[in-house]
Order: sequence, then structure tokens, then C-alpha cells
Amino acid sequence: MGQKKIKLEIWRVYLALAVILLLNTSLFAETYLCTRVVDGDTIVVKEVGKVRLIGVDTPETKHPRKPVEYFGKEAESFHQENGRRQES
Repeated sequence: MGQKKIKLEIWRVYLALAVILLLNTSLFAETYLCTRVVDGDTIVVKEVGKVRLIGVDTPETKHPRKPVEYFGKEAESFHQENGRRQES
């Protein structure tokens, strides 16, 4: 009876590890290349196109009908610098 409980516990551990491995999102993660920073909250991603970053609101720098807003260039520069850090 004692060995059956041990075997059952071992199988439970194996099952738990299998579930953890299957649910690990890093196994399914994909990497994409940012080809261009449009402004502080918009990038162009290879094979995807233009991407607006959710939750990021920066001053406009490339709007066709609006002037460059205060701190817009700084936000764009910050975004470009962070992108370079991710590549290395």
C-alpha cells in the first residue's frame, strides 16, 4: 500500500511538471524585428506593418496636420534608444 501511494505521488509530480511546461508561454513566443521607429508610440515591424503601442501616449512628431508637440523629439529618441538596447 505504501508503494502505491509513492507511485501515485510521483505521477502527480510528473503531471504537474508536464502542465507547467505546456503552459509556459515562452515555449510559444515569437520574435519580430522592429524595422523603424515612426514616433514615440508607433513602430514598424517586419512582416507585420505599423504597430501602435497600447498604453503609450507620446507627443506627436509625424502628424501630417499638427506641428511637432513639446517633448515629442525626446520621446522618439527615448523609444529609439530602448529599441537598440533590446537588440544587443
